[in-house]
Amino acid sequence: MTVEPFRLARVLDLRGRLRALRRLEAEEAGAACEALVAQSEALRVERERALGALAAAVQDGGDASVVALAARFEEAVRGRRTALGVRLADARVRLAERRTALARERREERKLEHLAERHRARADAEAARTAERLIDELAASRHATERGERDRGE
Repeated sequence: MTVEPFRLARVLDLRGRLRALRRLEAEEAGAACEALVAQSEALRVERERALGALAAAVQDGGDASVVALAARFEEAVRGRRTALGVRLADARVRLAERRTALARERREERKLEHLAERHRARADAEAARTAERLIDELAASRHATERGERDRGE
């Protein structure tokens, strides 16, 4: 299979751009995961702070309304944690998909690079054969010319 060098170079360039896009998408998915993990951590810290405040209120003689408020808060936090967990799981799936796509693009790009290298090697070999053939023809022509001059000189 022969591939035109210009066309192959263009395909390689486009593949490189596509891989760069996939890498950017993977980085964005990774950043989204990190942001969700940070939100989850902030929620955990907020929950611990609220539970500490609840414990202090109960020790200071808080009534049932404080406990009811804490229960509603805990339920709201649980709901937010669940939602964050789902979003984080989805983000991790997207990240894995982006990384897989990036690896696939890189494999395809390597195949094309290998094809380009084989094409260059064949072109170099053909150029070397052409040069050798021209040198041989030049040597044969020179030899014939020298022989003709010798024959005329005798």
